[in-house]
Parts: sequence; structure tokens; C-alpha cells
Amino acid sequence: DEFRNEIHSEVAARVVGVDEECTELKRRLAEEREKRAKLEKHMGGLLRWQEEAKYAMEDLRRKIDDVEESRGTDKRDLRKELVKREDQSATATADMRKDLE
Repeated sequence: DEFRNEIHSEVAARVVGVDEECTELKRRLAEEREKRAKLEKHMGGLLRWQEEAKYAMEDLRRKIDDVEESRGTDKRDLRKELVKREDQSATATADMRKDLE
């Protein structure tokens, strides 16, 4: 009978120990779930930010292309104007020489 009580006490102690371990594991699992949820939320925010940054960069590239195209057009127009003025200057210089002769 005493042997049975010792075994019962030992088994009860082990059950309590296993129950405490189970409670600790459940607590740690809940903490890990909370950490994971926070990380997933953070990752979602980063992915949204990355997508917004991607669209912003594409928009900036389009604007840069538009500005470069506009500058190219402006430069061509300025070159044409310069050639035109040089021709006018050359013609005026030639006319002045004729007048001086």
C-alpha cells in the first residue's frame, strides 16, 4: 500500500510537471504568435511602401524622360534659332561690306 502511494505521488508529481511544461509551452507559443503577427503586419507595411516607392520611381522616370525630351526639343529649337541668327548676321555683314564698297 505504501509502495502504491509512492508511485501515485511520483506519477502525480510528474503530471504536475508535465502540466507546468505544457502551460509554459502554450505561453511561449502565444508569444511567438504575437511576434509573428507583428512581423507580418510590419512586412505588409514594407511591401506597401515598396510598391508605392516603385510607382513613385516610375513616375519620376517618366517625368525625367519628359524633361529630357523637352530639353532636346528646346536645344534643337535653339540651334535652329542660332543658325538663323548666324545667317542673318552673315547676310547683314555682307550687305554692310557691299555698302562700304
